[in-house]
Amino acid sequence: MLSVILFIACNTVYAQQSGFTYEGFEKEILKFKPQKKNGVAQDKFDYASMILSETKKATKDNPDNFNLADYFNVLFAFLTLNIPDDALDIAYKKFSSAPGSCEYLIAFKDKVNQGKIYDRIRQRYMADLGKCNGIPKAAGLSAQKNDHSAKSPLAKQLEDILQQDQKFRTTGIPNADLASKQKKLDIKNQERIDSLFNVYQTYIGKSMVGEKYQNVMWIVIQHSDLGRMEKYLPVISKAVESKELPELNLKMLIDRIYAIKYKYQIFGSQGGVKLADEKTIQSVRVRYNLK
Repeated sequence: MLSVILFIACNTVYAQQSGFTYEGFEKEILKFKPQKKNGVAQDKFDYASMILSETKKATKDNPDNFNLADYFNVLFAFLTLNIPDDALDIAYKKFSSAPGSCEYLIAFKDKVNQGKIYDRIRQRYMADLGKCNGIPKAAGLSAQKNDHSAKSPLAKQLEDILQQDQKFRTTGIPNADLASKQKKLDIKNQERIDSLFNVYQTYIGKSMVGEKYQNVMWIVIQHSDLGRMEKYLPVISKAVESKELPELNLKMLIDRIYAIKYKYQIFGSQGGVKLADEKTIQSVRVRYNLK
């Protein structure tokens, strides 16, 4: 088991001795002490070190407590620290194979597509994004339990909304014209979701449309403006409490809201955004009854 990674000047030799293994990755991360490499700015190094430190706190130094957000944060820290390819490859595989990875792949597509820091993983990221078919795995889409609901007119509406949400997002190519077209579709989707909510007065989740479409309403909200996200936050929270939607969706919405409003996040789902202080994190967890 590796306790400390020895950084050396030569990237080739470093890559051969990075010491991370797929099987023991979580334990190795908990004992990992990064050292600053040439070419990595001090503020970037400090930020990545903070992310790793917060990950250790979030997992309570228990390798069995790692979740999707933790793997994503470790991946971002590795990219920031310019960790060699062999270790980065393991970090990416841990992230991409974690339950619910499609939600993150979809949610952070634009950041990864445009941010230079993601150059080393972009090709794999976009390839994995294509396998998601626009639908997060965490929503249980591989197993459609309510066949009758999936065939309902309401489910068909959500299917169309989802297709419109992903129409220009899955191209994998930064394009201002396509972004403008997608923005118009997003606005129409938001209006459709508002109308459906006015009719049903509840989150349209698992019991109404089955697992296949349970998170479509959330996706539209996640891609909307701050005001709409805040409006639907209590609705999403109630949906999670009633098992209509996975808890991860609520965490991602909260992080997105806090990142926009306060420039920090609670659960670590927003790449490149610092975590709040422990008091704030615990306060939000208690408020929304989240672990």
